[in-house]
Amino acid sequence: MKRNAVVLAVVLLGIMILIDTHATAVAQLNQPKDVRYTVTEVGVLPGYESSYLPILGSINNGGFVAGYSYNGPLDGSSIDFYLTSRAFIGDHRGVVTLLPTPNGYAGANAFGLNDRNQVFGMANKLDDNGNLLVSPVVWDQHGNPTLPENLPDTPYYDVNAMNNRGDLVGEAYPPPDYPSLPVYWHQGRIAQLPLPDGAVMGWANAINDLGVIAGTVDYGNAPPTDTGEYHMYAWIPRGDHYVGVDLGANPGSEVWPQAINNLGQIAGGTWDGDSLRAFVWTFGSMKDLGALSGGSASWAWSINIRGQVVGQSDDAAVVWQDDTFIDLNDVVPSGTPILTVASGINDAGQIAVNWWPESTTVGFILTPVARHSD
Repeated sequence: MKRNAVVLAVVLLGIMILIDTHATAVAQLNQPKDVRYTVTEVGVLPGYESSYLPILGSINNGGFVAGYSYNGPLDGSSIDFYLTSRAFIGDHRGVVTLLPTPNGYAGANAFGLNDRNQVFGMANKLDDNGNLLVSPVVWDQHGNPTLPENLPDTPYYDVNAMNNRGDLVGEAYPPPDYPSLPVYWHQGRIAQLPLPDGAVMGWANAINDLGVIAGTVDYGNAPPTDTGEYHMYAWIPRGDHYVGVDLGANPGSEVWPQAINNLGQIAGGTWDGDSLRAFVWTFGSMKDLGALSGGSASWAWSINIRGQVVGQSDDAAVVWQDDTFIDLNDVVPSGTPILTVASGINDAGQIAVNWWPESTTVGFILTPVARHSD
């Protein structure tokens, strides 16, 4: 649940700064543009006010997106929010299709999808005592939901990523102390990922098609000498089990991988309790991606096979490519709403983004425009 707090802080970063920048939005919309993307609005399910494209792999290589529609504010602390949300899959035209909620559950949220249009997310309901129960769910390419195996007596999970083999990664929070335990699901069966000696918790945040998992481990009050509490960590498949590899720490900061591509490059963010910074890790070297001019914070959410990275810098959705930092608001047609968070990028460079008008959200798909030299 620690990771949820960090993610919420990053998302709220863009929303809070939007309040300060709202007055300049009209002027920005009317500025001349170097248009590099077309913009397609993602629809909303009937009877709902908002659609949201989550930050967990929300666009695949076919240009399909996954997300959920909801009413009221985007409030992850509200039980009613989980019970009334509805999951969808959307195509490249922005047309959304309802994904059925599993039998016995009240609501569902879709978090992402793979290239086979298998969608992953969570299904939500109340137990007999009125407590929220959350279970991972996978919808197949026909939209049929399946509930993967859960740990006994564990009421809450996070599910963070799925690869093209259908393997899932995330966390389980077993009672009585509810520590974060990194887990993976293979063919619907759950297993805990090993923690290194001395670690007290772990998070499995991303998985590529080779089965390599990227995440974070927490060493508590006794980290290895001359390192920080939170280390970036990888789990490598070896036959029918995983072995762990410590990828190191950024002393004084927490390190949170968010995505891993099939070359093993990792994108994410660091947090020192005060500032947020996007990074890319490549073959043992971590690079700080910086922030937009005049900005102070950034975070990376997704990386594709070409090494293009998307995320946010202060109040803007951004893409990093070829050592260049691009504010996506500068390269979309005039009249496009202010884009605040880029949540996913596929190998063709299509980007899933969100916009926060007042207390609602709207999702968009950005598609690169063919550029011809004179």
